[in-house]
Amino acid sequence: MDGKQITFGTTGFDELLEALREAGEPQDIAWLAERYIEILRKLAQTEEQE
Repeated sequence: MDGKQITFGTTGFDELLEALREAGEPQDIAWLAERYIEILRKLAQTEEQE
């Protein structure tokens, strides 16, 4: 990915919070990191396709 094409403002935190709420119980940092990486990967792929 070219750094010139990075869009600021779409951080994925809202999706991460939604995933955490859906889990229904506290999660460890590894779980949070894995989910967040998945979300960011999805957002980056979406940006590249547009």
